[in-house]
Amino acid sequence: IISALSKIEQLKVTSRTSSFFFKEKKLPLKEIANQLDVTVLLEGSVRLGGDKMRITAQLIDVADDAHFWSESWDRSRDDLFDVQDEISLLIADRLREHMGHFDIDDHLVNKQTDDINAYEWYLKGRFHYVKWNPEDCNTSIKYYQKALDIDPEMIDALVGLADSYSFLAVAGFAPRAPSWAIAVEALEKAKKIDADHAGLNYLLANHAFFINADYGKALHFATKSLQSQPNFPEAHRMMCFLYGLKGDTKRATEHIHYAKSVDPLNPETRF
Repeated sequence: IISALSKIEQLKVTSRTSSFFFKEKKLPLKEIANQLDVTVLLEGSVRLGGDKMRITAQLIDVADDAHFWSESWDRSRDDLFDVQDEISLLIADRLREHMGHFDIDDHLVNKQTDDINAYEWYLKGRFHYVKWNPEDCNTSIKYYQKALDIDPEMIDALVGLADSYSFLAVAGFAPRAPSWAIAVEALEKAKKIDADHAGLNYLLANHAFFINADYGKALHFATKSLQSQPNFPEAHRMMCFLYGLKGDTKRATEHIHYAKSVDPLNPETRF
C-alpha cells in the first residue's frame, strides 16, 4: 500500500524504512508525525487465519488528532493483489477528499505474480534484506530464490536477488567478482521483463559506477529510475552522490533533501 500510494505524484508518502521504524513503539502520534514531517498518518493491521485475512486501516489528521476515516475488510488470501489495489485506491480517494484534488490512476497496484506463495517468499526475502547484515542478506537470497523457483519472471524477486548479491560484494562480505556476476545475470533477466523498472535502473546505476567506472551511464540509469518512480529515495541518494562528485552541490542538495523528506530515518539518508 505504501508503494502504491507513492505512485501518486502530488502525495509525499514516507517510505517503508522510516515509517516502519515506529512499528510496535508506543509514542504519541504527534511525535511520530513530527519525526516523519507528515500531516496525516495511516494506521492499520493485517491478521491472518488459514486462508482468510482481516485488514483494518484508518486515517488520522495529526493537527486535531482526529480519525477521519476507518474501514475493515475480510478477504481470502488468494484475493491479496485485488485487495491491495482496492484499499490503496480507497485510501487515495479519502485523502483527496480531505486534502484537496490530485490525480489518481485507475489502478495503483501492479500484480507481481499469479502465485501467492511466490509473493510470500519475496516478502520474507525483503524483510531480511533491509536488516543490512551479511547473515540476513544470505537468508534473503534463499527466500528470493524460492520465489523465483515458483515464478522465474517475478521482477521484484530478480531485482531483490541482484540487490542482495551487490550488497555482499560492495560491503566485502562475499567475493566481489562472482557476486556481481550473479547480480548482473539477475538484472539482465529483469531487463527483459521491464526495462523501465525503478529498482532495476537504480542497480544498473550502481553497477555502471562501482564496477565499470562509467559516470555517464550511472547518471543515465539513476535518472531513468526517477523517471519511472519520482519519489524513489534510493535513486535520489544516488543522484546526490553523483552530483556531489561532479561538484554540482545545488542539485546534490535538492536530491538529498527530497530523500530526507520521504525517508528521514533511514541510516543511509542520514549518512
